[in-house]
Order: sequence, then structure tokens, then C-alpha cells
Amino acid sequence: MNRTTALGDANRRALLEDPRVSELYRNIRGEAILEHERIPFPSFPYEWAPEMLHAAAMLTLELALDLLPEALGLKDATPYNVLFRGPQPVFIDILSFERRDPADPTWLPYAQFIRTFLLPLLANRYFGFALDQLLFTRRDGLEPEEVYRWLGPLERVRPPFLSLVSMPLWLSSHHNRDDTSIYPPRRRLRWRRRS
Repeated sequence: MNRTTALGDANRRALLEDPRVSELYRNIRGEAILEHERIPFPSFPYEWAPEMLHAAAMLTLELALDLLPEALGLKDATPYNVLFRGPQPVFIDILSFERRDPADPTWLPYAQFIRTFLLPLLANRYFGFALDQLLFTRRDGLEPEEVYRWLGPLERVRPPFLSLVSMPLWLSSHHNRDDTSIYPPRRRLRWRRRS
């Protein structure tokens, strides 16, 4: 995680003396001004080695899990939320945090995580595509339909392609993409042991 601190009152007032900052702060109804650690050499996912994309994916998943006990979650899951401090991935998008019901088992950015992390890593490993070929022109990652076309009949029913590519494609053909009714909040049942 990026080192982030809230500016104190004196520093915030000094910053708000700039009319451009003051106007922006009013327009977004700001409550705080945060200062982030500077990352000296920013890089982008299409410039990374596959190991870096994997490290960014692991950081994203760990952060999503660590936020659950705080009733928080990530509203998006993209490698563009991560920079590297040397070899260490750093999550930089504070605005990705949102309140969530800890009993709701649905992670809405799951599909984005698959498209922007897992499918590019699979295409790199199994088909030899470089990440720059995949992510430079496809900021939103790869669609399962595209990867499905690259697979032979047997590959389509074998792991990891069955769960990440074939099943989502087959199931999506039975659902209207504009229908959001399949995403109502759900709650996990909590079971109690009988004494």
C-alpha cells in the first residue's frame, strides 16, 4: 500500500488558497486532502514482466481480503491501480475503496480482475503473447470470447480454461449483459452449532 497521510488543517488551508484547488475541492464536496508518497519511477502494466503482473494481482487479492473485516471492499480490480516501488507492488488508488456488506459474498470487480490480470497471464503463458501486445491497446484486458477462439476443443474443457474462459462464455450466452438483476446484494447464511 502506498504511504498516504491526511493533510493537517494548516497544510490543507494553505493548499486551498490556490483558487483552482479550492474550486475542485468544493465541486467534489471534499472532506479531506490526502498526500501520497511519491513513486519515483511509475510504470504501466503493458511495460511489466509477467511476474510483475502476477505480483500486482496477488496484492489486489490480498488487499480485497484484508478489507473485508473492516466492511470495506474494492470497487474495481485493475492493474492500473498498482505501481512498483522497486520490485514491490504498491496499491495507489484510494478512491477504489468502498463500504460493503461483509456478509455479501459477491465481489463485483471479479470479471474485471479476470480480464485484466488472469487472462493476459494465461495468454502469455500458453500462447506466448507479450503483455505489451495484450495490454497496450486493450486497457480493459482480454474478453473470454477472444481467448476462447484461440483454444482447441480439448483445451476448452481443461483447467484453467474451462473455469476462466469456456464456462463464462457459455453462461453469458443465456444472459442479457444489460440486465443487472442478477447482481442484487446477497447475504451469506450464518450457521450455528447446536449444543
